[in-house]
Amino acid sequence: MRGAEKVIDSFIIYHRAIGFEHFFLFFDEPDDPAIDRARRYDGVTIIPTDDDLRRQWQASTLFAARFTDEIMGRQTLNLEVAIGLAAGQGLDWLMHIDQDELFYSARQSVQDHFAELTARNVACAMYPNHEAVPEQMDVVDFFKEVTLFKKGATARAEPAFNDRQKALLAATPQLGDGFFHFYAGVKSAARVQPGLLPFGTHKFKPPAGSLTATARTDPLILHYPSCGFDHFWDKFVHLGARPYTFWGQDATNSLGPFLRDALAVGGQGDLQAARAFYANRFVLADEAVVESLIENDLCCRITEPARLLAQTGS
Repeated sequence: MRGAEKVIDSFIIYHRAIGFEHFFLFFDEPDDPAIDRARRYDGVTIIPTDDDLRRQWQASTLFAARFTDEIMGRQTLNLEVAIGLAAGQGLDWLMHIDQDELFYSARQSVQDHFAELTARNVACAMYPNHEAVPEQMDVVDFFKEVTLFKKGATARAEPAFNDRQKALLAATPQLGDGFFHFYAGVKSAARVQPGLLPFGTHKFKPPAGSLTATARTDPLILHYPSCGFDHFWDKFVHLGARPYTFWGQDATNSLGPFLRDALAVGGQGDLQAARAFYANRFVLADEAVVESLIENDLCCRITEPARLLAQTGS
């Protein structure tokens, strides 16, 4: 986690409400103000990036230990640390998601879902994501304020875009560069057992021969990346100030057009240019366009998380 002060309460309250029992929260900065907010809740373990955590990294056998200056390297190492912590507490399942993501199911509780997987002898489960789309420039708590999502391929009637959908994407600058601006893959959960390891930044590697299940439409990961200009500015000024590397190699050219341009804008540090970029390339404020995207199976409304948070009074 980094810069999660405005959403940390909703992140914890929502996931507690749907049935998660414990949180292992890793903070890049030991003095992150979100730490004090997170400490107010029971069932939360705070792990700041300090000398103690670095010693645990050094004990890792993972290749990523060479790249602790990279976000993805730290994520992988922290996941291995979390596996050990979960095992020490006798927890059954562990899910790995980021501070701008929610686990969401429209049909069953968290307890029922993981009980079902356990009964089927599943050791690892993978979940597709929907990517949130802000409809206004300024958003504080995106978990409460954003309800429009781009649908992942497995949730659409046809994974490949038809001609009508292609035309809509081409006519919508906020969506034209590959549809999803961020990752379009999966996030994972795994049964906590001996031999469990991270597999990259998003997945687990269970013991050989274990059964893996992949969800198609439910449950999902709801991903709220850079929803609200302040969140965008904080993220890309930070990321754009240094070369974008992946396992020690320059990975800028592997990114899609939106992310490359966002890193360039953030690296310039020009607030006015960044606001114009964000308004023109990310915010989808035209109601008629939104309705057309929904009607053509490209986007959907998911309001349950926002409604749940409103009911809790968070």
